Amino acid sequence: MHEKNQPIIGLQQFFRLQTAQPLVVRLLIILLLFLLLNEQAQSWQGTISNTFSGTILNMDTGEPISGANVYLSNTMVGTVSDVAGHFKLTNISPGQHTIVVRHVGFTSVTRTVSFLTPHQIETTIHLQPKLITAGTMEVVGKQPKDWQKKLNLFRKEFLGTSKNSQNCKILNSEVLELEIDYLTGELSAHTDSVLCVENRSLGYHIEIVLLEFQVHRNELIRYSILPKFSLLDPSSDKEERTWLKNRRETYLGSLRHFLSALARDKLEQEGFTLYSGTANALRQDFAVYRSPHWIFKIASLNDSMLKKISFDDEIEIHYQKKYPAILCSAYMQKEFAIIDTLGNLFTPFAFVTRGSWFNERIADLLPVEYHLGSVLDTK
Repeated sequence: MHEKNQPIIGLQQFFRLQTAQPLVVRLLIILLLFLLLNEQAQSWQGTISNTFSGTILNMDTGEPISGANVYLSNTMVGTVSDVAGHFKLTNISPGQHTIVVRHVGFTSVTRTVSFLTPHQIETTIHLQPKLITAGTMEVVGKQPKDWQKKLNLFRKEFLGTSKNSQNCKILNSEVLELEIDYLTGELSAHTDSVLCVENRSLGYHIEIVLLEFQVHRNELIRYSILPKFSLLDPSSDKEERTWLKNRRETYLGSLRHFLSALARDKLEQEGFTLYSGTANALRQDFAVYRSPHWIFKIASLNDSMLKKISFDDEIEIHYQKKYPAILCSAYMQKEFAIIDTLGNLFTPFAFVTRGSWFNERIADLLPVEYHLGSVLDTK
């Protein structure tokens, strides 16, 4: 036992006491301590992992639901519930996520969860069976020309018109219900099924839950989706290299790149120049250069990755690291927006954008896992 007031020998003192030992003995002791500390560190690392798990049940009967799709929106993280209704999502990145649970014949469920520190969440999720009404059914054949006209317009507005859209296609357009109000010129789309998109420009298969889609005559477009990404198999090394190049080209100067740089306070370092003014001033080239700190009000939330931002007037953004430079503008239509350091926007319809960002659509989507230097960016 230690005598009263006897000092406890720390690591530094321990090494000092070993100086009297032969060199080989001291090296062996240091190596042993290093191995023990490394093993402990690996053990801690293995236990510190964000997971989301639970059981999916039928809300009416209480029975487990097998085969339900559970995934993090806008990522490649997903799984399917087993025969007992159990599921588990692992290796979830820090931050705020939208969990999507869906199954044919049931109403889909979404939940927002935040992983402020590494931890595990376990829950029970109930899915409500969809009501199917029996009655008289009248089958009317679709008018091919009218349907194709609506579909062509939807494809243009949904997939976009960028270079990426040339190798991007909807695999199951037959599940879409498309309507055009010929008085207002508004196109709307909805489906109870999952919309499947193959993007061979970026190398992704995307399963999309379509929550809202509207295109107005004044070219204002509103859409809300819950996408799940998976990697396509490249047909050759050349195609894989093309995907890596296209992903980087798509990300640089995009709205997501801008929001990520804004949240990390790196706008000017990463090539963005800002101008501020009224809409009329911007149109007449009377906008004034402003620093990001002058334009934006930014507050960190409990999660250090999450930022609450707002700004006044309209801003014009120039991305200078491409030629020609990317030009776009944005103004807020909500009081504030929540973003994170990965460039995700958690406040739907917070901004109205013009210019290059307005043309970013499904063909230009990248999963949350993509960032410069990630495995999706390098081979």
